[in-house]
Amino acid sequence: MMGKTCFAQGLRRAMLGTALAGCIPMGALQAEAAEIDDAVEVVRMFFAEHSRRFNNNEEPLLNDGKASRRFLVDGLAHDDLQGALMFDPVYGGQDADIANLNIAPDADAPILRGAAQIHVTFTNMGAPRNFIYTLIEAPDGTWQINDIYSEDDN
Repeated sequence: MMGKTCFAQGLRRAMLGTALAGCIPMGALQAEAAEIDDAVEVVRMFFAEHSRRFNNNEEPLLNDGKASRRFLVDGLAHDDLQGALMFDPVYGGQDADIANLNIAPDADAPILRGAAQIHVTFTNMGAPRNFIYTLIEAPDGTWQINDIYSEDDN
């Protein structure tokens, strides 16, 4: 009898563990999906504002520290960043004719060690361009761009 009781208790524990394991990841996955959606939206808004300014011949977003602070970590949000770089890191060049824009989370690791990885792909002047934006969570809980990495210019 003792063996059957231990087996039944072990089976109940295993079933409870399986049931709990099935519940916990779903909530975690939903939270991660909401977080990654927020990070994607930050990149979309950043790209849209950058493009709007470019198309209207206005001061580049990356040269306007106050305006870029909404999207970038403090270390990158300062006046004349694009001027100091001497090119446009968002388009990967100085001129732009953007088409086929796609902004999506990294399929393999959308959030890695607390940082969101967002892929931005498009064609510029007909040439394919591929970027990875890394976003970190700011103290106020919003996502901010910490890095823009060109997969084409290594």
